[in-house]
Amino acid sequence: MKVSIKNWLFSTAVLYKHHLAYASEEITSPTLPPVATAAPFVGGRVFINGVVQDAPSDMKLADVYGCCASTALSADECPDGTDSEHQRVLNRIKIGTMPQMTKEQALQALQSAVTAWNGGSGTWPQMPLADRIDAIHKFMSELKHKREDIVNVLMHEIGKNRLDAEAEFDRTLQFAEKTIEYIQNSNEFGSGWDASNGPTRLFLSRAAIGVVLCLGPYNYPLNETYAALIPALLMGNVAILKLPTVGGLAH
Repeated sequence: MKVSIKNWLFSTAVLYKHHLAYASEEITSPTLPPVATAAPFVGGRVFINGVVQDAPSDMKLADVYGCCASTALSADECPDGTDSEHQRVLNRIKIGTMPQMTKEQALQALQSAVTAWNGGSGTWPQMPLADRIDAIHKFMSELKHKREDIVNVLMHEIGKNRLDAEAEFDRTLQFAEKTIEYIQNSNEFGSGWDASNGPTRLFLSRAAIGVVLCLGPYNYPLNETYAALIPALLMGNVAILKLPTVGGLAH
């Protein structure tokens, strides 16, 4: 069967869920999700001492600009020999602000974490594992309601297409659920006597490490960040979350 170069190029462009739409004489375009909705705006906020609040007045805010939006040129603005249908202007859109902490403000956040840890005797480290799991479940349940907002931010801030942005969000929730499922079904995370060492019986119990720093990259700002954050919290650690410079608005 002869396939034109045009049809071949089209076929390679409609990969969806690892299935290749092979070219033929009659090619049907796949049904794709809608493009990004209106540009979001995420105001700068901070989370310290267990409270989410607007950035204080003495904290600097950096403007965050998203991917370009296009505006059609008028007929008079078009170069000679062109028309308005094919000429557009690209403009950067301000989609939010990101708090920029000073050294003193960063140390204040660190001290808050140290206080919450309290040498391992803080409320979160001492909370039973079942209660920490329940708390993470509630958090992820609330996060599900923000799916469209977060997907929209990922598209505008770092230029992901809708399919990739949705996949990152869904994969993040799946990771959290699988992590909890493993902890609940594994003998490694219980506390009790272990008689596997012959006549010697051992009492094993896992303990948190302390204050941990979680970093996220720009290309997977939600998934990679939570892949570090969720296990750390489940194990009773107190976390400091360093948002990526690009992609931080997703949080």
